[in-house]
Amino acid sequence: MDNTPLQQSRDVRAQTMIPLAFNFSLSNSLRSGTKQTLSVLPVTFMFSAFVPLSFFASWLSAQLGITMHEPVRDHPNGLLWITSFLSVMVLMMIGGYVIGWIANAAISRWVLDWPMSKVIAVYLRSEVPREWLK
Repeated sequence: MDNTPLQQSRDVRAQTMIPLAFNFSLSNSLRSGTKQTLSVLPVTFMFSAFVPLSFFASWLSAQLGITMHEPVRDHPNGLLWITSFLSVMVLMMIGGYVIGWIANAAISRWVLDWPMSKVIAVYLRSEVPREWLK
């Protein structure tokens, strides 16, 4: 592998082009208080997906003719219900996670009054402020 300064700078740029929400290697370098603060909204929105999911589960049961106290696995449409429920659950949780990061960026932009260039640098390129690092 080529280990020239040019290659090293490309490696660093490639690593920082990962959005902060998905840059798991950077999370080990962040202060614990910063990690916790940044994770509050994504985790909250991710788990709040279970509220509409409960309504979806009831609706899906009614559409497939599954009664409330009947085991899903014993019903002829049980596999369809489980597959649909799990697929929608995963999609809604991922959506909640992404919405949480968008909310973090919006708070940084309008509440903390960051310039848009800094919001983009931090949340889309993982160029975090030095005070966030250990």
